[in-house]
Amino acid sequence: MFNFLSNKKILALIVGCIYFILLLVSMPDYNIFWDARNHYFKGQAFVSFFLSGRKDYEGLPITKDYARYHRDYVSKYSPDPNIASRISKDPNYRRSIYQDDVHTFDWLMKSNQIEHPVFSDIASTFSNVLFYEKLGWLRDDYSYRIYTLSLASILVTVIFYWLFSLYGFIAAIIGTLTLATTPLFWAESHFNLKDIPQMTFFALAIWQFYNGIVSKSKKKIIFSAIFAACAFSTKLNIVFLPFILAPWFIIFYLKEKEEERSKYHSWWWLLLAYPAIMFGIFIAVWPQMWQTPVKSFLDVIEIYRQIGVAPDYTPTFRTIFGFSTYAAIWIFLTTYPWVGILSIFGIAAAILNFKKVKNYLPFLLLLWLFVPIARASLPFTSIFGGVRHIMEYIPALAMLVGYGTYNLLKFFPSRLKGIIGLILILGFIPLILTLVKLHPAENVYFNSLIGGLSGAKKANITGWGYNDGGIYRKATVWLNEHAEKGSHVAVTFSEPADFYIPELRDDLLADNSFSGYLQKGEYIIGLTHDTGLDHVYRVKYSEDFLEPLYLFSIDNVPLLKIWKNEKKYLKKDFSKLDFKNLSIMPEKLEDILQWKLDSEKIIMGIEVSFDENGSCKKLTNAYFQVSEDGENWEILPDIYPGGTLSFLGDQPKDGKLVAPIVGVKIQYVSLVIDPQDSCIFNLKNSEIVVLE
Repeated sequence: MFNFLSNKKILALIVGCIYFILLLVSMPDYNIFWDARNHYFKGQAFVSFFLSGRKDYEGLPITKDYARYHRDYVSKYSPDPNIASRISKDPNYRRSIYQDDVHTFDWLMKSNQIEHPVFSDIASTFSNVLFYEKLGWLRDDYSYRIYTLSLASILVTVIFYWLFSLYGFIAAIIGTLTLATTPLFWAESHFNLKDIPQMTFFALAIWQFYNGIVSKSKKKIIFSAIFAACAFSTKLNIVFLPFILAPWFIIFYLKEKEEERSKYHSWWWLLLAYPAIMFGIFIAVWPQMWQTPVKSFLDVIEIYRQIGVAPDYTPTFRTIFGFSTYAAIWIFLTTYPWVGILSIFGIAAAILNFKKVKNYLPFLLLLWLFVPIARASLPFTSIFGGVRHIMEYIPALAMLVGYGTYNLLKFFPSRLKGIIGLILILGFIPLILTLVKLHPAENVYFNSLIGGLSGAKKANITGWGYNDGGIYRKATVWLNEHAEKGSHVAVTFSEPADFYIPELRDDLLADNSFSGYLQKGEYIIGLTHDTGLDHVYRVKYSEDFLEPLYLFSIDNVPLLKIWKNEKKYLKKDFSKLDFKNLSIMPEKLEDILQWKLDSEKIIMGIEVSFDENGSCKKLTNAYFQVSEDGENWEILPDIYPGGTLSFLGDQPKDGKLVAPIVGVKIQYVSLVIDPQDSCIFNLKNSEIVVLE
């Protein structure tokens, strides 16, 4: 009756389908990836062009959801007072909100805005076209994520099948459990449209390359190249693949018999075909590459250099010769100890059995595990927010755990192997229970060796609590239940468009209108993990002055807060103080306006008015700096024209400058101005807002 259970392929498909169902059922608990909108609008623009030749969305009707998205976000860039008249009367009409009127194919091609490659942007959009636009089976934002869910499930399927084929059922179960319950992989599989696809394609490329070499199948090598191309067209991590495949192939080739080696000699053309396929697909799916492919590709390289080479996000982890321990320490502290123990068996067995295993797969797995970690540890490279950017190590770890299980079972007689296997499986129960407790913030997991998330925070592990915005869904639910009608919604950094805006109550205005010390009553949502943005005014003002109305915490560590920007919600230390406007004219010092108070006060803002008539020039650049003694100055992050108070629009405006100050106790404030003959020097009035 259960003979199908012995069929490796069918059983692997069943395991993959179960994982997909678990992901699908839990998907609504997670927000979209926090920069998903930037990928979705690109995907929509390119897919629309591929399918219909459209270069914009002119003449297309819209939906109520799009009208809402336009009102709160797109209208900032493209106002349309007649937006309501464009809403389709057809109840079955569907159009993604990310087919927005600004970010069109034409706009992308003219702006030539080059960032990450776009394969997954396009693939997730095809998922949206099928499951939302055509079939109507899923909500707009959910339909994009089917792409990521599917790839994660395919990876689980392949890892199970690969292990089952080589090392048996128990090894396959343990290895697959390792992958499926890795907190980072489980959480990110619900919404991460870059790293999960990249990791899956990376793994599939290795799997097919291994099979192609071992079985001497050129067709499988071509499949490997296609998977590598998909990875390359998502993120550039795959450029490190040769450091994994080449050493393994050289060892494999040298250990082959002479007559077997000669069979590979006619494959020389694959050395050319493999990268040609990668670059061919990379360029074919990315229209912005078509105009100036060489220059555009170099622009992509430069972006990756700026992200992963130029900055040092974790200087405290630098050691001898500049090598970083950050990735290794992070993995050690976020790997479930049971998995860590089993991986030691796998790594040890791979080293000890190096010459005994004919196909040298364990050696390949070691390379696969350590190369991504090594590339993030070099003196000139850096990563941030944990190890999301090198997730390709996770399938290798899962495979090594499976291999370790296989070797561990050799020490036991056949009659005990089932019991030992059951014990190994039961060892994952504490992790699964922990994942349930952490839900939907499983990707903030730290193990018991450091005391969980609270221990990581106490130890100041850079990037603790990093969650890629998946927990924003908690804020959406709370606001819908508790927010006052007609309120504005802002975030401490980025945009409320990091949410799926139509999910918010229609009366709420998710327009990022932030009033700071002017306190106009908006709700402010903030992720409170180790962001490195504590100096940003929105973050500092909210954290220092307001009591949160809502907290989402893990291990007593707040990860998300919602504040209401009203005087009655000021923290206790400030609730009895009043905002006062002190009329103080500054002293002009060449290109500086400098204010001096009679004593140190809590300064909340500066408001000046000036005469724009005459031959004076418009402000080009200005910034504030503050000091306790008038000698040692701290530069504030806001740059003008611009500023933080989006409630008022960019400052200065109409002969006035309203600027928030950090809210610390100081005596001196100065405004550094360019040009020196700027109109702002023609002061008519100047007031400093203090809290006392």
